[in-house]
Amino acid sequence: MKRQRHQKIVIIATTISLQTIVAAMGVDAEPVFDPLGPPLDWDGIAKLRGKHYALARQYGLAGNHQLAVEEFTKAIQEYPNDSELYTDRGYALAQVKRYHEALSDAETYFKLVNQKVSDPTDFAPAYRLRAIAYAGLGRLEEAVEDYKRAIEFDSNDYEAKRELAEVYARQGRTQLALEQFYAVRKIYSQWNKNLIFQDKQRLLITEVDHHIKELESKK
Repeated sequence: MKRQRHQKIVIIATTISLQTIVAAMGVDAEPVFDPLGPPLDWDGIAKLRGKHYALARQYGLAGNHQLAVEEFTKAIQEYPNDSELYTDRGYALAQVKRYHEALSDAETYFKLVNQKVSDPTDFAPAYRLRAIAYAGLGRLEEAVEDYKRAIEFDSNDYEAKRELAEVYARQGRTQLALEQFYAVRKIYSQWNKNLIFQDKQRLLITEVDHHIKELESKK
């Protein structure tokens, strides 16, 4: 998913390698890869966004979402007007099922941007975050509406489509769930099969096929 930073970026000098910091804190210091992109330059990210933001991203991709929350919070303390830090922390909060706080971070994002961004697709992550929080709180209809908004702003957001399908399934709206799962499977199938992440691709397709088979049996 495209994530563009539209806030003013402050350059912060770092005197120690971020990989060294991460290794000392007990997280794998090897480069972490985005399934849809190149290896991430953590020291470069630290220089542009600050070490707390970079550490939070590293922790999140390593699966340690609680520490990611703590580092995103420190980053927010440094840059309280950076709206996208709130969506970043919100996703980490959602991973540890702190949905009320995730919802609050989504709302803070909207207050800070006041619906004014240069690229409308920047809204998609915040709407998806709020949808995740609503779904986690059992507010399924509100989740559906925000997932639709996220997809409207970013039609390539396959994660929002998959999660919308799951909410439809929870509501018993089988046909709508199937339509979203079919769309997600098509996206997964079109990924470049030469990617080194083709095992992940196969796993995702298998997962979606399981949902489709289960839902089709209910028709």
